[in-house]
Amino acid sequence: MKRRWPLVALLILLAAVFASGLLPDTTATVGSPWSPAGPPLGTDVLGRDVLARTLAGGATLLALSLPAGVLTTALGTLAGLAAASSSAGERLLARLSGAVLMVPSLLLVLVGAVVLPYWAAVPVVVLLLGVPMSARVVHATARPLRRAGFVEAAVAHGESPLRELLPAVAGTVLGDLGLRIGTALQLAVAVTVLGFGPPPPAADWASMLRENLPGADLNPWSVLAPAAALAVLAVAVTLTLDLAGRRRTRKPVLIHKGQSNKDKIALQGHWRGGDRELHLDVRVGTGTVLGVTGASGAGKTSLLRLLLGDLPPATTSWHGSLAHHGTVIRPGTAQARRWRREHVGFLGQDPALDPLRRIGSSVADGLRRRDSRAVRELLDRVGLPGDIARRYPHQISGGEAQRVALARALAGDPELLVLDEPTSALDGDTLERVTAALAGRTAVVVSHDRAWLARVADEVLDLGQQPAPVERLVVPVGEPVFRGGGLELREGELVVLLGRSGAGKTTLLRTLARTGLIKGDRPRPGEVELLAQDAYGALNPARTLADAVGRPLRVLHGIRRPRAEAVRLLAETGLGPEFAGRRPDECSGGQRQRAGLARALAARPRVLLADEPTSALDAATAGAVLDALDRRRARGLAVLLVTHDERLAERADRVLRIEEGQLR
Repeated sequence: MKRRWPLVALLILLAAVFASGLLPDTTATVGSPWSPAGPPLGTDVLGRDVLARTLAGGATLLALSLPAGVLTTALGTLAGLAAASSSAGERLLARLSGAVLMVPSLLLVLVGAVVLPYWAAVPVVVLLLGVPMSARVVHATARPLRRAGFVEAAVAHGESPLRELLPAVAGTVLGDLGLRIGTALQLAVAVTVLGFGPPPPAADWASMLRENLPGADLNPWSVLAPAAALAVLAVAVTLTLDLAGRRRTRKPVLIHKGQSNKDKIALQGHWRGGDRELHLDVRVGTGTVLGVTGASGAGKTSLLRLLLGDLPPATTSWHGSLAHHGTVIRPGTAQARRWRREHVGFLGQDPALDPLRRIGSSVADGLRRRDSRAVRELLDRVGLPGDIARRYPHQISGGEAQRVALARALAGDPELLVLDEPTSALDGDTLERVTAALAGRTAVVVSHDRAWLARVADEVLDLGQQPAPVERLVVPVGEPVFRGGGLELREGELVVLLGRSGAGKTTLLRTLARTGLIKGDRPRPGEVELLAQDAYGALNPARTLADAVGRPLRVLHGIRRPRAEAVRLLAETGLGPEFAGRRPDECSGGQRQRAGLARALAARPRVLLADEPTSALDAATAGAVLDALDRRRARGLAVLLVTHDERLAERADRVLRIEEGQLR
């Protein structure tokens, strides 16, 4: 039914707009007043055809409500995005919208109807009431995104953050547009029923309601027909715009119920998603740890989603079953959601912490009873100080955010732990804490660290063979090209920066991105590129990978049709042409990391500041990415790479450590 709604709504809109020009004279008398006989729906107060006037009565309302709704949402969207881009704008929006919303809406309607003509009163009132609400809705959606990597990249390239925020909030904007058009329709009807509407004998649904209410008992259709037309039009517009803001699934999914078994968790079946395919027979016994590894893009995260009873977004078909202690779990149902909430602790590749909530509040969500002492114990268990509970996510490092998410997964002592790359951004000490947390638990853990999996897992499932490693390219060092914060980089040099989680590595990179000097001058847009640690947040969810990579080519280098070059850059980082049309949520964490690198290289930088660029990659793919960087280094690119992986130090020209805020 969802797929048919746009067509149904289009037909309703066309009928409402053009029906009046295809019908005979709707003002002609065809019978006695309010007669149920004669025309199909009888006659109205003056003996006119109710059906003909109903078919012709939507044009005036649409001509009034559509422009009013579009203008209201447009102004509200601009105001909301502007407020999300600055703290001063945020405070101004809160004060202005609060002041406007304190005025009673009915008073505004009455004053507008008395002071202004009908055609002006409705748009003015809709604007006064709707713009503050639209601005608040868009601001609430855009505010958590203003520190996202794709917004920071746009600003670094000299673009306005609004250019990246707008497509990211498009779904919210479309939903709000439907609401504003519906509000305009309601106000137009209210003004007309109060006697301030268009003069007779124009066919208008609202006028028909006002004129025919006294005769509703004689011919109910004289009132029911325009009322039903109004309801259908409002629902069609609102629901269609709301659905337009949601992503449609590619193909229908087929789910079969399978055999249950006595293992704690069992997953069997065949899954396909795009060009990926998995044949699964996964069984996890009580108190055992199943490790999952494999090349980036092999389907590890998709496997975890299926184990959670949640079909991955890229799913095109699923034939199989999921069972917990013999009880079949149906993916995508309320039963599956209830089961996850009661029995599973989950840690995804991205910590996904609410930017508006303090750390302690996020961790407490998993507890059966909110207890500050229990929160402190959980934070201590993963190696975090108790005072971190008062901070917000943007005030902690990526590794600390991952540990907070782990603490949240451990809260409530879940029966099953499902962890996706829990060690990708952790130092050695914290890694041991994660290892200790798995002792005696039933868990499924995805990791590229095969040596660590061999220690903690009772069984390791490999989802694919690794390709042969590529030979490293040796790059000669040139003259110093980049200076900042007591750090010097030379052309073609790879410097690896090590340090504990929370030591300040990411902060240093961001500071260098803003203040570092190229040959003694401030860098021009694109000369210094920051490759963020958060691979998902670094890419605009509304853009395809080709669009994301092509944008710096267009903005910084004037390439009008950058798709071919974007596809080549994606291939350089190991992503084939089939990835060009995908969006970030259709890719694995490692694929998103490589797409972020491709976008950074598209800027043609002289210096690349890379924050954990291989944390979600298997060894072979990480080696291929580093080889791609080596080829760029041969052409002069200087790279400062933050990592917890001591093995990367073997490829570096220099290794630095950050301890207690000092580079050593």
